[in-house]
Amino acid sequence: MTTPVAASLFTTFRESTLAGKRAIVTGAASGIGRCTALAFAAAGSQVAITDVQEDGLGETAAQMQALTGGGPAAVVAADLGVCDPAVDVVEPCVSALGGLTTLVNCAGSAGPVPPASWRRQPMAACGRG
Repeated sequence: MTTPVAASLFTTFRESTLAGKRAIVTGAASGIGRCTALAFAAAGSQVAITDVQEDGLGETAAQMQALTGGGPAAVVAADLGVCDPAVDVVEPCVSALGGLTTLVNCAGSAGPVPPASWRRQPMAACGRG
């Protein structure tokens, strides 16, 4: 079920330039990520969704189906805080979408993260550390 705020966003996005775009939305199992994925889908974008929470991804896919009559282009469960899965998410999503115009990164972690943890070893191994 969508919230009144989300319903308002869907109406706004329907009239936007998002129609026909091809988007990957991370963190799409709940919260801002889910709302963003649904808004893009309602606006006519093809959407691939990813998150570490498989159950939540299933709920987002079901809501997308109910909202638009079509599900996501791809559903990929992965922990984006680790290098290999993060890299492995892009290829199946882009393949399913037939290209990529938009990346929306809503993936995050729950609770406070101490600064010492900001530069995790897997990120350094990906060349971003």
